[in-house]
Amino acid sequence: MREIAGKQPAKHFFFKCSWLFQDTSAYIPYAVIGIFIVLIATFTSVYLLKMDSEVAETIYTTEKSDPRQEAINLAASDLSRCLNYAGMEALEWQGEHPVILPEGSPVERFSEDNFMATPQNQNLEKGDTLQISINLPSDVWGRVESLWKNRDVVLVVNDSAGQQLKRVNYGQATGFLQKVSFYEYVEVPENSKAGYASIELYYGDELKASDWFQIEAGPIKDITAESFNRLLSANYQGNSHTFMGYAINVEPDIEPEQIKIRKVNGTLQREIFPSDKNYTIYYIFEIPVLNYTLVDLESGETYNMSMNLSTLITSREPLLEELVKEYELSLKTSSSLDSTSNLVLGATNLRTFIYGPWQHYANGPLNILTNPALASSVNGATLYTQKKVFDSVDPLALTYTTYYNGKVLYEDVCDSGSLKAGSGLMNSTLGNSTDSNSSASPYEKDKGVNLLQRILLLQKTGLFPWMWRKALKNPL
Repeated sequence: MREIAGKQPAKHFFFKCSWLFQDTSAYIPYAVIGIFIVLIATFTSVYLLKMDSEVAETIYTTEKSDPRQEAINLAASDLSRCLNYAGMEALEWQGEHPVILPEGSPVERFSEDNFMATPQNQNLEKGDTLQISINLPSDVWGRVESLWKNRDVVLVVNDSAGQQLKRVNYGQATGFLQKVSFYEYVEVPENSKAGYASIELYYGDELKASDWFQIEAGPIKDITAESFNRLLSANYQGNSHTFMGYAINVEPDIEPEQIKIRKVNGTLQREIFPSDKNYTIYYIFEIPVLNYTLVDLESGETYNMSMNLSTLITSREPLLEELVKEYELSLKTSSSLDSTSNLVLGATNLRTFIYGPWQHYANGPLNILTNPALASSVNGATLYTQKKVFDSVDPLALTYTTYYNGKVLYEDVCDSGSLKAGSGLMNSTLGNSTDSNSSASPYEKDKGVNLLQRILLLQKTGLFPWMWRKALKNPL
C-alpha cells in the first residue's frame, strides 16, 4: 500500500504537464513571426547599403585626391632616399680615411707627461654637447712646487675664430699618489664659428695636451653635398621626374652648410662592466629648406616651392668611430684597475712571483721576464680591453693569442733545467736546423713564420685541437 501511495503523486504531476502541452491558447500566429522576419531583413539591408555607401564615398574621395600633392609626396620620399645614399657614401669614405690632422686646424693632437684631453665626439653641430675625457698624472713634486709656482690645471676650448667657448680652472687637480680621470662637458653655443675648434690643457703656464674637433664642418658634409648634387643632376633635371602630369625639378646647388646633422643616441649592452653611457648610434641628415620647381606638364605652369627634407642614415659608422676612440683611450690610460697597462703589470708581477721560486728551487728558466712573456701579457690584456669595449673579440686574434701563450709556457718548460736553447715547438715541426749553443731566443728564430703557416703546420702534425681543426678546415 505504501508503494502504490508513493506512485500516485508522480502520476498526477505527469498528467498535469501533458495538459499544459495540449493548451494552444498561447500560440503565436505565423503572420506575426513573418512580420518580425521582414523587419529584421529590412534593417539589415539598410545597414549594408549604408556601409556600401561609405566605402564608395571613400573610394571616390581617394580617386579625387590632389595629384599635385601626390607628386610632391613621392618626390620627397625619393629625395630622402637619395640623401641617405649620399650620407652613406660620406660615412663610408670617413671610415676608410679617418682624419688624423685636418688642414687648417689651429692645434695638433698632442700629449705630454701623461696629460690627456681627448674629445669623445668630434663631429658637432651648434647646440650639441662636447664631451672631453681628461686624464691627469700623479705628481707629488708638482704639489710641492705649487707652494711657490703656478701649478693649476686649466682647460681652454676655442672655436675656429679663436673665440673662447669655455675656460675651466681645476686648481691643483693632479693626483698625489694616483692618477686622476674625469669628463668635462661643453655646450657649443649658437654664435660659435663653424670650422675646426681646439682643446688645450695647461699645467701652470705649460701646454701639456691639445686636440681638435669640428663644428658644422668636415668632409662628411662636403661629400654628402657633392653626392646629393650628382643624384639631383641625374634624376631631377629637365622634367625627368614625373608623376600624373606633374614634374619636379631640383637645382643641384646644395651647399654643405645647408645640411644639418642630428644624432640618435642610445646605450649598449655589455657583458663586462655595463654602463648607461650614451653613444651616437645613427646620424639624421636634414636640409631644412630644399627649393624645388613643380611643373604642370599640361599647362606648362611652374610653381616655386620648398620642403623640409630629412632622413636617417643607415650606417653604423658613428657608433664604430666612438667605440674606436674609447678603445684607443682605454689602451692609453691607466686610471682604472682593469686598464690594459695595469693588467700587463699584474700579469708581469704574477709571473715574477711564480717563476722566481721555480728558478731558485726547481732549476726553472734563467730569464724570468722575456720579450715573448711580455708580448703574451700585452696580447692577453689587449684582448680583454677589446672585449670590454666592443663586447666581442677577433676570433683569429684569440686563436693566435691562445696558441702563443701556450707556446711561451711550452718553451719555458722545455728550457727548464737546461742551459741549452731549446729547439722549441715550431723549430722542431718546421725541421729547421738550429745551433744549440746559439744565444738567440727560440721565439726570435720563429718570428718570420706567419699565423696561417703555423695553423696549417699544426693541422698536419695533429697538434692543433680537434675543434679548432674542424672550424679552420678551410683557412683564409
